[in-house]
Parts: sequence; C-alpha cells; structure tokens
Amino acid sequence: MTDIDATLCLNTMYCIWHFWNQAVFRQTTTNVLSLFTKNLAITVNYADSPKSEDNSSRNNLRKIWVSPQLDVFKINTDAVVNKLNQKYATGFICRNHEGNIIFASASIENHSYVISYEALAIKNVMILVINRMFEKFIIESDSKLVVDMCLGNATIFGHVKNQIRDIMTLVESGKAWNMDLKFQHVQREGNKAADWIVKYVIQCNNSFNWEDQWPTDLLRIVQMDYTDAE
Repeated sequence: MTDIDATLCLNTMYCIWHFWNQAVFRQTTTNVLSLFTKNLAITVNYADSPKSEDNSSRNNLRKIWVSPQLDVFKINTDAVVNKLNQKYATGFICRNHEGNIIFASASIENHSYVISYEALAIKNVMILVINRMFEKFIIESDSKLVVDMCLGNATIFGHVKNQIRDIMTLVESGKAWNMDLKFQHVQREGNKAADWIVKYVIQCNNSFNWEDQWPTDLLRIVQMDYTDAE
C-alpha cells in the first residue's frame, strides 16, 4: 500500500468516525460527501507537494536498477515473509559499476515483524561490509520507511529500534577508515534481484551465500537490470 492509498483509507475512516460521533451526540449532521471531498483535496495536495517524500520529483523515483559509479559498490537488500508457514528471510546482492555480482547472500530469519526484518537485511549487509572494510558503497532498499529511519528522516519505533541502533553503530565504526556510505530508496522494479534471492531462500527453506557461482535465474535478472540501466 502506497502512502497515498493509506492516506485515502485514513480519510475514509475519519469521515465514518466523524459522522458516527455526530449521530451519537446528536450534533448537527455534516454532509459526509463534502467532508470526504475536503479530505481528498488535502490528500491530492499532499501527493502533489514537493515536500512529499513518496512523490517528490516523481521523475527521480528509482524504478530501475541504476549502476553505481566507478569504484563504488551497490548493495540491494530485501526481506520476505511466507504467511502460510510463517517463514521469514532477508537477503542482499552486491554489484559493481558494470553490473557484475560481487557477492550475494540470503538467510532464514526468526523475526516476526515486517519492518524489523527489512532493517535486519541492512544490518546484515553492514556487518559484512565492515568486515571487508568497503570504502565506497550504496545500500538500496525498497522499504522507504527503513531507509528514512537510517537517514534520520523518520521516527524510529517499536521492534525496529534495536536494528536501527545497531546499523548506526556500524556506520560510526566505519568512519575509522573514512567509509563512504549512502542509504537510498528504490522502487520494487529496481530491486528485482534482491527480491528473487529472498523468495528463492524461502522456497528452498535454506540459507545461501554466493561468492563465485550464481543461479541461472539470478544471472538473467542481473543482466536485465544492467541492460535497462544503460
């Protein structure tokens, strides 16, 4: 659900609540359609506003995977849940400026909160790049909320607090060798490779680490990503 869909849903719920309160307390009846239209107008203004994080400069939304600059690695992360068997997985894939895979990994997790394992995917990446002492890299996630939390642009709440705290601690430790890190949001269309990895792990019910040999289907997606980016 997008931010706009969520806002429309909340507006509808507000109108119902407002009308019900008036009926209960016998206040003057308000035209519900008028009230909803008013709130809809606010929502539309929000969507068009340049301050809206989800809609600011729509042309700049990353709907495809974009190659990083020379000597910069890009790591896409993702997480998935299988509601039927309550299995959760996180994963990531690292590529260079030519779109070549450097490494990829995915694992079954025990976390039961969506926002928590989206953050855990980033945390797992941070642990790996810290151990390998990467200097310049970009971490992309299709969870805008988690990215905003990492950037300090969103309130950190609930079960994700510990994950974000650990991520920030790892970021600080990377400053010892002038680590150049950038967090950024990407649309799902630009996160296909990471999405494939976590779904593959759920299907196989096993964790994987790839360093030199890659699944054929993953290679196909990576090639399509690089072709689209050119």
